[in-house]
Amino acid sequence: RCKDGHYVLVHGHLSRVHDETTHAPKAILAIWTDITQLRRDQEKVQYLAFHDQLTQLPNRVALMDRLHHALAASYRNGQHGALIFLDLDNFKLLNDTFGHDTGDLLLQQVAARLRSSVRGVDTIARLGGDEFVLLLEELGTSERKAVIQAETAAHKIVDALSAPYDLRGRHYDCSASLGI
Repeated sequence: RCKDGHYVLVHGHLSRVHDETTHAPKAILAIWTDITQLRRDQEKVQYLAFHDQLTQLPNRVALMDRLHHALAASYRNGQHGALIFLDLDNFKLLNDTFGHDTGDLLLQQVAARLRSSVRGVDTIARLGGDEFVLLLEELGTSERKAVIQAETAAHKIVDALSAPYDLRGRHYDCSASLGI
């Protein structure tokens, strides 16, 4: 804890200092190094390894890890799950016509709408470009009910994405193709 009250992370190195003649311990030399920024940088690198920088959604690596956990949990508890693959329609045309900044803005807004459309236990990931995957877990032990829940989630997503987007004053309608 610093004099002003804030906390920092430190790395400490302690060494005994011996008397030159008796070789008895005389003191301890302490060297403290502030590693707060180093830790923040490490956490950022870790975050970026598993998240898409533009949308802050999990990336392909994180999705695959989450999928392996979900499959193992499903096997243990008998719960069904589903994957929804989502691709934005005509995204390349938007990028080519209005530029990548506008395309990036659309992707960020799509990510926000997807977040608000799914449950907390579900995972939304951006694979790259305009491709997203939603991993729906804990849909119940009945296959029929799980299918109905996955279809309901897909309809909710389509409805959320079909509302017009405001891209820096431009009204833009965007549709998406889904597969479950």
